[in-house]
Amino acid sequence: MLLSSPAALLLGICAGLCLSASIHHSRQDIVQHGNPPLFEDSGSLKHLSRDTGDTGILYTQNWAGAVLMGSNLTAVTGLVKIPTAATPPGGRPGVQYATTTWVGIDGVSCSTDALLQAGVDTFVQNGRIRYEAWYEWYPQPSIPFSNFAVKEGDVINITVVAWTATTGIAILENQTTGKNVSHAFNRGTRLCFSSAEWVVEDFSQGSQLVDFANFTSVTFTNVSATTGAGAVLNNTGSQILGIKQRNKIFSDCSTPDSSTVHCTYANR
Repeated sequence: MLLSSPAALLLGICAGLCLSASIHHSRQDIVQHGNPPLFEDSGSLKHLSRDTGDTGILYTQNWAGAVLMGSNLTAVTGLVKIPTAATPPGGRPGVQYATTTWVGIDGVSCSTDALLQAGVDTFVQNGRIRYEAWYEWYPQPSIPFSNFAVKEGDVINITVVAWTATTGIAILENQTTGKNVSHAFNRGTRLCFSSAEWVVEDFSQGSQLVDFANFTSVTFTNVSATTGAGAVLNNTGSQILGIKQRNKIFSDCSTPDSSTVHCTYANR
């Protein structure tokens, strides 16, 4: 199936929602979700074919999910049900644990390390859970969306669109509450349009990976990537990623069908 350009596709959604602003630092503790995948085992996504993925799972220290390599990928979307979270087995009282769920363009094989992305953080501490929606054009830090409430079980459609290599938009639509929010970027680091991602991440705060929360499971549905020519792609041929730290697997993922990416918390 072919669609019109991503900019035209989202014109109706963007009308009245787009908040034009430049990327900026807004938090005391810099949070970055777009750190490239960190490999504990040998292997690198940078060496994958641009058109096909390895059929086996590849473990990183911080990314779990699916990466579709390609060219001229200018829009990515996925629908996700916001997960619950818990302190992992053996977790320490008083420590905050976290994870994040996002979709994005680039961040794997782009020479500039640019990554346009948006998603939702999940935090848990002493049994209390909170959520925060955000946008980011890496290597700039993430910025939280204002006045956009998210709770466990909400169904969020996440879309990022690159209008050019340095401009674009991130849109979150809460299908449970009917609320929408967006952010337009006007001077991001130059994209390469070479990969699309649907990811659960152990993200960074400052120079450290956060303590990874037990997210139980996350499922992206209706996943798609659109090219600048209007071709709509599914996850066929994606590289599947899991999270492994210090020889311990914390997340496994799969693609049950061509429009779904499913990740579970492992801790084994």
